[in-house]
Amino acid sequence: MASWAPHKVNPAVSGYLRNCAGATCKDEGVVCVEYGYQVAVDGAADMDVKETKRLDEAAIEEDAIDLMMALTQLHPDHANWLDRSFVWSAKEDNDWVREQIVDDPASHQSPINHFTLRQSIYRSDPWSERTNSDQRRAWSALEAGCLRVAA
Repeated sequence: MASWAPHKVNPAVSGYLRNCAGATCKDEGVVCVEYGYQVAVDGAADMDVKETKRLDEAAIEEDAIDLMMALTQLHPDHANWLDRSFVWSAKEDNDWVREQIVDDPASHQSPINHFTLRQSIYRSDPWSERTNSDQRRAWSALEAGCLRVAA
């Protein structure tokens, strides 16, 4: 989920409770647990180390993804430029963020729809230009040489 944001957004997903991916100290984190997924927000592992706060729990993967998409869209829609998500949600009040995403299922569909639309318009793969161009052919000789050396 690449997206424009007022500041970098570091998401993480951990497949089990030992949390090897550090999902509990990222801007957005999902930890798989035996009953589904715990979605957490507002962590940081930069100059300020902050543990995430649990936003909600999801029984199925699609619900966890929906929560993450809504949060990823809500941040750029309402944050000031260069506000990390934990700074923004502290200014907005964490309860307001929860109300927008969790408490009213109808209201969290709007940021999801906005996110999906924005991704369809603005998302582009910067490498696809090179793979379909003359530059790709220019590098093919070098790649072939590297393959011979490696073999």
